[in-house]
Amino acid sequence: MTFIERMQQEDKAQHIICAFMVVVMLQPLLPMLWACFVVFAVGLVKEAWDGSMGTGFCWYDIAANTMGVLFALLLMARV
Repeated sequence: MTFIERMQQEDKAQHIICAFMVVVMLQPLLPMLWACFVVFAVGLVKEAWDGSMGTGFCWYDIAANTMGVLFALLLMARV
């Protein structure tokens, strides 16, 4: 399965949307870069948990989380 095919899975869309929304919600409480860092770090910890106790670590989930964080960063930089 290619990178594009994996990123088109419904699960990855959920990762992108959730990461985006959490960054946007944290932005009034934290500086933008801290909000991005917190969301990325939580996603990484969640994947590590999945790797040891859940469905398995997935680099594509990390990529989707990163895309959501970057979309929020780009959007909020324009506002």
